[in-house]
Amino acid sequence: MNLNPTPFPPEFLQERIEYLEESNRRFTTILDMLASSGGFQGDLIKAADAESIFRATEVQVRRVLDCEKIGCMTSLDDGTFQLATWDPADGYDALQEEIRQRILDGSFAWALHRNQAILTPMPGNRTLLLHVIETRTRIRGMFVATLAPETPVNDGALSALSIILYTAAYAIENMTLYGMLREQMATLEEKVEQRTRDLETAREAAEAGESRDHARRVRHASNRQSAIGNQQSAIGNQVGSLTAEC
Repeated sequence: MNLNPTPFPPEFLQERIEYLEESNRRFTTILDMLASSGGFQGDLIKAADAESIFRATEVQVRRVLDCEKIGCMTSLDDGTFQLATWDPADGYDALQEEIRQRILDGSFAWALHRNQAILTPMPGNRTLLLHVIETRTRIRGMFVATLAPETPVNDGALSALSIILYTAAYAIENMTLYGMLREQMATLEEKVEQRTRDLETAREAAEAGESRDHARRVRHASNRQSAIGNQQSAIGNQVGSLTAEC
């Protein structure tokens, strides 16, 4: 029994070392990116709408993957998707065409039901990447990118991509919920103001009614006093007349 292992060719060992070194550099870059994600979080907090969140997300993704074109689609209320942001500026038509093809071949629907990146080959040794943007409760959009030829794609990069997109999805959800809360607070404040105006109007009307009642009572008392005075004067006249006759 031969216990001596078969030696590997030096070329194989050299390629293996280069691959491991490249993987190590890639993982180090990803860890550095995740460790320094405070700027990304700050951009998400400052974002005023979903498009701003998507743009910040695209910048962060480019630190992980070498993308030729990149874009984010937003999920509409009717179940359709619309390309909301894209980079570069002239990449809209190309991304839309790739998306249309992936819808036709079923890749887009497949990606919606996966919680990880879906890679499909493209002409020219390029790759199309799809990754759903979702939380536990709702799909918020779809990330789409065309990767440059020979772009190394490893599990670490794809895991980092998933973390970035999950973060973006929850940022959109938080922004949406905060907007709903702010709208309800504004509606409640408007109702309180309207109720306050109604109470003020009712109070003024009540005070005006009391004033009218008081004036009416004063006039009634004055009229009664005048009537009594007139009666007393008439009686006095009658007494005077009888006295004169006597």
